Amino acid sequence: MGLNLQKGAQTTSFNNSSPDTRVRFVDPRIFFAQAEIAPLNALMERIKRSVRATSIKPEWVEKDMGTPSTTINGAIDDSAATTTIKVAAGTGVMFDVNDIAWIPSATGGEQVLVTDRTTDTLTVVRNWGSAGAAAAADGAQIVKLSSSYAENATSGVGVKIKPSMPYNVTQIHRTPIELSRSEMQIKRYERGEKGARQDARRDAMILHLEGVERSFINGDLKEDVSTNRRVAKGLLRYITTHREDMLGSMTKGKFDSFLKAVMVNGGGKYVLAASGSFMEALHAEVLSKSNMNITPATKEWGLDVTRYLSPFGKCDIFYHRILSQMLENNYGGCAMLLDMSLVTKYYLQKMVLRENIQANDADGFKDEYLEECCAALHNEANHGFIYNV
Repeated sequence: MGLNLQKGAQTTSFNNSSPDTRVRFVDPRIFFAQAEIAPLNALMERIKRSVRATSIKPEWVEKDMGTPSTTINGAIDDSAATTTIKVAAGTGVMFDVNDIAWIPSATGGEQVLVTDRTTDTLTVVRNWGSAGAAAAADGAQIVKLSSSYAENATSGVGVKIKPSMPYNVTQIHRTPIELSRSEMQIKRYERGEKGARQDARRDAMILHLEGVERSFINGDLKEDVSTNRRVAKGLLRYITTHREDMLGSMTKGKFDSFLKAVMVNGGGKYVLAASGSFMEALHAEVLSKSNMNITPATKEWGLDVTRYLSPFGKCDIFYHRILSQMLENNYGGCAMLLDMSLVTKYYLQKMVLRENIQANDADGFKDEYLEECCAALHNEANHGFIYNV
């Protein structure tokens, strides 16, 4: 048969025509494509906005005082003899006998004294001030100032702010990990030095946290009583009052106007979670032109944020990758403005790793990450959603 030889200098390409017996070098580090995995979940945990629930239906009490003004239903003339003022349907209840009301105008407006009320019809004394009786158009504003009682008068009707009882439901999130005994004995490059089980647990934890985060953002409330399966309501679906369509463009004026509409209601700790396209437009049209209003990135929240000092308070801005993945196809560049003092994570079961839940005769192992929770947005008018940038 002869000698089995290859001749010539042995170089790095020498084995190209032979079985390749070179030992490969594979970096033991694992490089994940994701940046922050679940920033909203992390924020709620970091600032202690995580609360133990004792029911699958967490509820809370909200009180919204509303606005102290309504509109006139039907024009009134400037005669002091006209003593009846009708207001918008359903709003007369805000007025009581002995209240002072003001009908604004460019010249100062007229102040009136309420002496009686029947549903949405007020009986008033006109010109209860110095401005004189003035005509007001249908739809003109009328503002409740306060009460004005005579000396030694009897008290009026008791009042309170009407409460509401919003709620959410806890959603059961489960992420299983399953490997056969044989697979566990095999060495793979992606497992590094920690082995198959730890590698599988790490991957599952990332997938679990991201799934919970997506649910926190845009889950659509669903309760199936036949199976006891629940989907929790996402934060975005609470926001109805302040949803701002930017009509394809970003300007500092538009952005500040949006912040004003939301932030004048609150005064809490505001963050802006933004998609990639929104961040790009915001930096180009606002942040890069607002050097006096920008604080460099900070780790106050446990992640990198850019602090924008608006005329209405500070706002910490960060990129949220999941918003780009989930929402940009339908909403374009978008962001959620959240008062984090009014966001809560309710949990019936904190995330736990359940180990060895495989069948007794299984030739392998099965673990599982389990969590039952939901996120809740309180006083939705203190939050906002801005989109189509």
